[in-house]
Amino acid sequence: MNYPATRFERITLGAVAIILSLMLWVQAQTIADQATQQRFQVRLLLKDVPNNLADVDALPLVEVIAEGPRTVLADIKSEEWVAEVNLRQGKQGRQSYAVRLNGPSAPQYRIAPAQPFISITLEPVKRVSARVDVEETGQVPDSIVYSGVRADPAVVTLIGPAPLVDKVAKLRATLNLTGLRVRDRIDTEIEALDSNGKRVPKVDTDPKSVQLRPQLMSSTSTIVARVSVRWKGQPAFGYQVRGYTVSPEQIELAGETKIVEAIKQVLTDPVDISELKADRTFQAKLEIPPGASPAAENSQTSGNMVTITVQVSKTSTVRP
Repeated sequence: MNYPATRFERITLGAVAIILSLMLWVQAQTIADQATQQRFQVRLLLKDVPNNLADVDALPLVEVIAEGPRTVLADIKSEEWVAEVNLRQGKQGRQSYAVRLNGPSAPQYRIAPAQPFISITLEPVKRVSARVDVEETGQVPDSIVYSGVRADPAVVTLIGPAPLVDKVAKLRATLNLTGLRVRDRIDTEIEALDSNGKRVPKVDTDPKSVQLRPQLMSSTSTIVARVSVRWKGQPAFGYQVRGYTVSPEQIELAGETKIVEAIKQVLTDPVDISELKADRTFQAKLEIPPGASPAAENSQTSGNMVTITVQVSKTSTVRP
């Protein structure tokens, strides 16, 4: 026969369940926070390099090992750490140097270089003068005539460990012709390349960049042409044209140089003065030659139109 659980038994079972839950949680936290390792890379800094020497093969990053609780290691920021190698006693050739880590205080974990010593090769610094070659990419806009480029300065100083300087076959500055405008000046970095066109590491130039001065000329020109009126018909019998004015009297045209330089005048559409007996103002359209167009920013015309005012008077009668 089953008897209903007493109140005491129910309370006891509840307490046991809570205790078991706490024990499982503590065990899970212990497993999560147990000591573990994490490897990552930090920046290598070479300190006190002798003035007459330079490194040939030191890598930019060094591997380090951190040990501690998993949750703590997850918060480590590699950029806050730097591996330092002091080369004050460095000599020419390949030698082993101690690595020292520098970073924030870390009482909750231990951190150390994966290799406490690294080998670095030091060679004498070499300085040579070299000409900068300009390599062109892209395409010049149709409106621009390109006739070459000048680098300023044209010759720079190449500096670095002697074995690497000797590998440099070319100093390159790149000029992108796309989108160039007249009078553009471009500052660009100098690249040191080997005979295969690959960048040679650990060499610098003084200065590090050059100013490229492309020789550019616009393939278009502007000219100022006189407006000439094309007349049609004659005033009424007994009347004559006493004079006329044109506004504007000139028009500025733009276009390909060889086209616009041949233009001396621009004619209007025919202005009909047939049977005219009094002064009159006309609006006439300009006949713009093919290949040219009004230079809008300087032109006083509106829609390629000009205003012509004609003054008419009676013909004087000469008596015998």
